[in-house]
Amino acid sequence: MEKKYQELVNQLKVVNDLRRAAAVLNWDQSTYMPSGGGPARARQMATLRMLAQEKFTDVQIGNL
Repeated sequence: MEKKYQELVNQLKVVNDLRRAAAVLNWDQSTYMPSGGGPARARQMATLRMLAQEKFTDVQIGNL
């Protein structure tokens, strides 16, 4: 049981890291991003959010 719990915690840490990275990009977009960087930043944020959602809804998370 302890091993599965730790594995779940580790998986959720990855999800949290991806979400926090997206938050940093969002903050940067609001404060320091140069003009013209919007399309690239939107793609980067979408990619991080997509990866976080995929990891969070993975069957492995449900099984743990």
